[in-house]
Amino acid sequence: MKKKASDFNKDRKSQEKALVKAQEKKLGHAEKMKRALKVRFALEQEPKVDMYYYRIYRKLRLVRYLCVLVAALFVMSVPMVYSDQITTENFKYLMKYIDLQLSEDSEVYTPLTYESSPHMQFGVYAEDIVLCTDTALVYFDKLGNEIMRESFGPFTNPQLVISDKYVLVYDRGGTEYAIYNNFKRLHHVTTEYPITLCSLSDAGDYAVLTTNQNYISELLIFNHNFKQTGRIQRDLYFSSLFFLEDGSGRFGYTGFSTDTKGGKIGETCLYEKDCTKIFSVSVSDIPLAASVSDGLMRVLYEDRIVWYDEKSVETESYKFESVPYAFVFSPANTALYFGSKDDNDSGHTRFFGGTSKENGVVVKNQEKVRRIQWYDGYYYLLSDESVCRVDHNGKMQNLAIEKGLQELVFLPNGEIMGCYADRTELLKWQ
Repeated sequence: MKKKASDFNKDRKSQEKALVKAQEKKLGHAEKMKRALKVRFALEQEPKVDMYYYRIYRKLRLVRYLCVLVAALFVMSVPMVYSDQITTENFKYLMKYIDLQLSEDSEVYTPLTYESSPHMQFGVYAEDIVLCTDTALVYFDKLGNEIMRESFGPFTNPQLVISDKYVLVYDRGGTEYAIYNNFKRLHHVTTEYPITLCSLSDAGDYAVLTTNQNYISELLIFNHNFKQTGRIQRDLYFSSLFFLEDGSGRFGYTGFSTDTKGGKIGETCLYEKDCTKIFSVSVSDIPLAASVSDGLMRVLYEDRIVWYDEKSVETESYKFESVPYAFVFSPANTALYFGSKDDNDSGHTRFFGGTSKENGVVVKNQEKVRRIQWYDGYYYLLSDESVCRVDHNGKMQNLAIEKGLQELVFLPNGEIMGCYADRTELLKWQ
């Protein structure tokens, strides 16, 4: 049977297609071979992979993923678990020092201006300047910005006590005291009976002296967590209350009582942190203040200064003719100012070393001294129109000031700030 022309044409087209596919298949295989050779050549040019480090890489990648997962869980869980701690006050504390110009960057303190008050006391806490009045406790940073204000009272006789850990404010003769840091009030107490004295240690322990229902003095001791750890009751009028500066938590007091004949019986005691008595002296004089240094107890009486050893035995003493008008204890030395009834006589200041044998340095004052302060090896005698700086050898340097200077504040950078009723200024000796 003869094929038709159309059948021949179909066979020819089929053969042509098959030939084209075969050629394309051969070209495709050749192209794949070329690509494979290129890849093999590229791999041969790359450095060989060390499987040891490759395994480390995989483990580190896994750790990274786990850290991201833990961070995500932490961010989600903390707000739920600690929701009671997420407060406006804590957020303010977090944002407290965020400013266009940080006070920490300033090398000097900016003089301050403030409203005058009948009662004003000054100090430094954590590089901030602290001002206490009868109605408020105010903090200023180096730039003079008011960074915190806590109102209270009004207090009749506000007293400011500052240590490394806390700031304590109490109303002497009143029934309130409070403890602060430079962020907020941490603790506040209203006592049943009037407060006589308070003292604060650098570790945060503090003591509050008040009375009880029998009008007997009651000394309450607290730790840095504001928990009461001790109680001492004495039928005394306390003249001073202090903590030792050695960080041991030991504390002491001076006071006096009267006997049946009207005579005075003075008492000086020192206690361990657990209220165990370790030092006690009773004499027929009124002790004004006491301090401990180099294993000796210094006690200032109205007519003399006495040194005692650890066994409460008197080792040395120095007697003077009149009661000192002003005094200050430094860590190892003592300064006493004796005024004069004569208007033309400004009095004199006597400086003692560690014992009475080291006395002999007497400074004749050009003006009547209102206050004595001590800082970094120098005594500062404040008068109405000058401040006299005196070293342990009696060398004097006078600095004229304006009237109305109330107190000196010794700043962390070594500068000295004079505080007036409504402003401050930096004082510099040549």
